[in-house]
Amino acid sequence: MNDKLNIQETQRRIRKVGGYHLLLFLLPILSVLYYGWLKSAELNTRPDNPHRIAPLNQRGKILDRSGTPLATVLEGERAYPAGECTGSLVGYELRGRNQTGLEAALQGEISPPLPAVTLTQALIQDREVSAGKRSQLQGPDIRLTIDLKIQQQLFQALSPFPGAIALADPQGDIIAAVSSPSFDPNKVRENWQALRSDPKSPFIERVGSGFYPVLRPDGSPLLTQQESKNHTWFSKDPFPNYPLASEAAWIEGRLFITPLMLLESAFQTVDRVPRQGLSLRQERKPVSSQRSVPPSLQEPADSASESLRYWRLQGPPFRNSPSFLAVIGETSERYCFAIVVEVDSSQAQAQLVDKILPALELVGRTQQVSETGRGR
Repeated sequence: MNDKLNIQETQRRIRKVGGYHLLLFLLPILSVLYYGWLKSAELNTRPDNPHRIAPLNQRGKILDRSGTPLATVLEGERAYPAGECTGSLVGYELRGRNQTGLEAALQGEISPPLPAVTLTQALIQDREVSAGKRSQLQGPDIRLTIDLKIQQQLFQALSPFPGAIALADPQGDIIAAVSSPSFDPNKVRENWQALRSDPKSPFIERVGSGFYPVLRPDGSPLLTQQESKNHTWFSKDPFPNYPLASEAAWIEGRLFITPLMLLESAFQTVDRVPRQGLSLRQERKPVSSQRSVPPSLQEPADSASESLRYWRLQGPPFRNSPSFLAVIGETSERYCFAIVVEVDSSQAQAQLVDKILPALELVGRTQQVSETGRGR
């Protein structure tokens, strides 16, 4: 009798274990059927679905204002002809790695249309492409307001020191957005660990995302915490025309702003606020007319010559952050600029800024002559 009960108990346990194994076997199959069939339409349209983003060789180009490619496709691979001088701005995209810069911010715009909703439609499209009946989907190109030649000149003036330079024409189009240190997007794969662990953070695009506790020349904050609530360029969407822009931050009672915000402050200081806001794209997006203007500086400029007019803003270090010097102003051709240099010595800060200022003035004159020639 006991032997019979033991056999029945053993069989019951075997059936129970077998049921568990059958369930474990069926779970992946059921998951594939559920997500691949019932939920496929919803998943195809989710912005965080990596398959929604086309392979890099199907993305459109990122171009400068004259049509020179900053990101393109060569021999089926994503390539960045401008290299290091636009690395932090344009960024990179590697499967299984972080995405940065415009490659990440504009990925939905430069990728081709979404894939087919159902598996059957996708297979039909693949067969048509293989048979030559359907052309391979390709994303649209995007043209920036950046002038690559000017970007290269200013990058050389600042590099290898950490900092940022932003230059805009009288209409508010950003001609250069220099961030240093930078990196060569073509070599991210082999230099990944070194770039990732670099304490100078080359992946950070400093013009729109670098935070600095800038003060007025007299040491007072540009705005009080209460006043800052009335300015739209402090908001979560401060510059719709600059995809990499960050909002301002208050940390331990100190205001942290970006060089992009300093550039808009320069426009207000010289009484020329751009009507549609600062732009990095030649195809402007609508901007609310309710944008509030940043504060102007009433103190005399460091230089009021015919060549340059600029203000040096204080920048005491915060915690373990490096010392820096911020400068805003305009050239004789009415190009506004913002400079931030991260150098410990005040003497070295002044020397570096004095090296950059003539380069900015020369750029403004060259650009003005170039635009006049095109107009004729």
